[in-house]
Amino acid sequence: RVAVEDGDCRQLLIVGTQSSGTTSTTHALRFALGLEVAHENSDASFSPCRDGTVSWVHGLRLLHGAAPPAESVRGLCSRAFTRVGFYRDTFRWPAECPEFPWRLGRWFAWDACLEAACERIVRANWGCARRELRADGAPPRGSCPTPFARTLLQVRHPLVTIASLSAKVCDDPLARPIEPEFATVVRALLPAGPWDGEAARTCLGFIGWYWLLYNEAMVGALDFEAAERTADRAAPTGVGGSADGDGGEYALSGWYRVEDTDACQIARLGGFVGERDGADG
Repeated sequence: RVAVEDGDCRQLLIVGTQSSGTTSTTHALRFALGLEVAHENSDASFSPCRDGTVSWVHGLRLLHGAAPPAESVRGLCSRAFTRVGFYRDTFRWPAECPEFPWRLGRWFAWDACLEAACERIVRANWGCARRELRADGAPPRGSCPTPFARTLLQVRHPLVTIASLSAKVCDDPLARPIEPEFATVVRALLPAGPWDGEAARTCLGFIGWYWLLYNEAMVGALDFEAAERTADRAAPTGVGGSADGDGGEYALSGWYRVEDTDACQIARLGGFVGERDGADG
């Protein structure tokens, strides 16, 4: 296969909260179907992700706002957040920064060059899938540094998601503190959340608000009419989205419940398998 550059279109981006099963989805698409799909990484110069990416951090492409708040940029780019999937090549390796740290085994090294590059990358990707919508309602071209033909939202039962995530980031679900890397990145991505209020006082409350606000932002980019048109023919109950890529002015092509959707059905929603191919099995 030919090499894929940063600006070349990939087929599929899947976004979803942490603990929504994105790691399992990545493995299923990669090992069951043989697709080059990476988890929390869209840097095809180093990782095998020419077909797509599954990521929670890439959801920042669907956030509201023409530019991220300054505190969000500072929060995301102050260091590498290796425990939550945000590090130097989550989006791309900054060509202007030396490569010697990872060649020496310092995979998550961070310096002033990477911090400055991170700020540029975050600003370029923040809300990029919602920007520059064309007057004819067609999806924008050239808005995001790394374009994807389709973007899907993966959801999992909220109680299962919250319980799984609390096991990762909470020492005590009913008390503070929460895992600091997770809290920093969530605050940066969703700065309007009630993170210092009574509602998010406990670790469990913090996670609940994260689940709600993240999915609320993603659903806001969904074309519900296209989802309803294709729900019956695309996959089992609970799966929606435009299997024809006719998302109109919306940045999200569709959504599915991971409990009800296998790798082949995800591939069909993602455009890897056509209507006729799916009918033929």
